[in-house]
Amino acid sequence: MTETQTGVEVTEWAKAHEPDENLIWKSGMWEQVMLVRDNIHMLLVNRYEQRKERPVEVVSSHHSKSVELPVFHVVAEAIGVELWTRGNFFNWQVSVRSEDPVQDCFFRLFNKQPSERDLNPVYFEGFDRAWVFGPYARNPREFSATLGYRSGFLFTFAYLLAEQFSWKQPPKEDW
Repeated sequence: MTETQTGVEVTEWAKAHEPDENLIWKSGMWEQVMLVRDNIHMLLVNRYEQRKERPVEVVSSHHSKSVELPVFHVVAEAIGVELWTRGNFFNWQVSVRSEDPVQDCFFRLFNKQPSERDLNPVYFEGFDRAWVFGPYARNPREFSATLGYRSGFLFTFAYLLAEQFSWKQPPKEDW
C-alpha cells in the first residue's frame, strides 16, 4: 500500500462536528458516519482487531445543505485496497486504489467510462485532487466513480469490491 495521509478517527470527528439542531438535514451526517464506520469498514476489513488498529478516518470535509460532512478514508491492508468516499445528499463519490486490478463485477452500478467532465475534481467536494482518479475503464487499479446517494449504492459497491478479494482475508468469524 502507498503511504497515505493521516486523518481523524471518524467518531471523534463526528462528535466534534455535531450539526446544529436547527438544520433540516442534521441527521444526514450521522447516517453517513454510521454507514461507513459500521458497515463499509466491516465489509472491507473483516477482522475486528484490524478495524481497531486502522479505523475509518475523516481526511477532509465539505458542506451540503449547510451541514458539514466528512470525506472518509478506509484502508483495507489485508486486501490491498484504499477507499475515499463522500456523500452530499445527491450522490456518493468514491475513489479506489488497489494493489491488484479490480475485476468488473459492478454491473451497471456506475458509469465505467464517464466523461472527463464527470470526474472533474469540482464534483468531488472535499477531496484532495490527488484522490480523484480517472475512470475505471482506463485503470482498474486506481479509479473514481459516482454512485447514487441511497446507502444501498455505496454498500453494494463495497460489498462487490470486498467479495472479489475475499480470498486474501481470513474467514469472517468475528461478525
